[in-house]
This record gives sequence, structure tokens and C-alpha cells, in this order.
Amino acid sequence: MNTRMRAAALLGVVVLSAVSCTHPPKQPTTLSPVVEISINNNLIPPNVLSIYIRSEAGGRQLLGSVGPNRTETLKYQPVSASDQFRLQGQVTGGRTITSPSFSLINLAGVNWDVNTNSLTYAAAQ
Repeated sequence: MNTRMRAAALLGVVVLSAVSCTHPPKQPTTLSPVVEISINNNLIPPNVLSIYIRSEAGGRQLLGSVGPNRTETLKYQPVSASDQFRLQGQVTGGRTITSPSFSLINLAGVNWDVNTNSLTYAAAQ
């Protein structure tokens, strides 16, 4: 009986060790079918911006234009969650402002303040 108690105790320690070593479950990742991208064109001096989204893997897509001192929400339909993206605002005449990079995983929206070149995010539900 003493041997059985030791075997049971050892089995309990092995099971507890295995359970405590497991990794926490990963958060589910979602890719929204449409991501809303809000552009605050508060650029100084005021100028119309053509807004593009650029994948770090290459490729660029025109999202639309935003007038001076305006905030517009543009929509993007992502096809891949694995890439990092940047927004680009191009002023007539060639000057380009590029946002910090971001991922679209678990995002419903991105807000870009052009003057401060800062991003804020809306999480997907």
C-alpha cells in the first residue's frame, strides 16, 4: 500500500507539473472585413492630401483624398493580416508624409493625426 501511495503522489506531481508548464491560450486573431481609417488632415500649411495604404511587403493602394482642415473616414478591405502597414499622405507637388507602421490584426479602425503623425486604434469586437 505504501508503494501505491508513493506512485499516486508521484503521478499527481507529474500531472501538476505538466499543467503548470502549459502556455496560456493565444488570443484569437481577427481580421475585420472592412477597416475604417480616419484621417485628420490638420497639416500646416493646409493642403489636400491623397491618402494611400502601403503594405510592408510591397504594394500601395489609393484610399481617397482629404481636404485641408478636414477629417474624413476612408475604408480599406484587407486581404492579409500578416503584413505591417503604413499610411501615406501625398501633397500636390510631391511631399509625402508616412505614418508609423501598424498591424490590422484585431483592428476595426485606425485614426491618423497627420500634423503630429500619430496613430490611435479601435479594437475589433
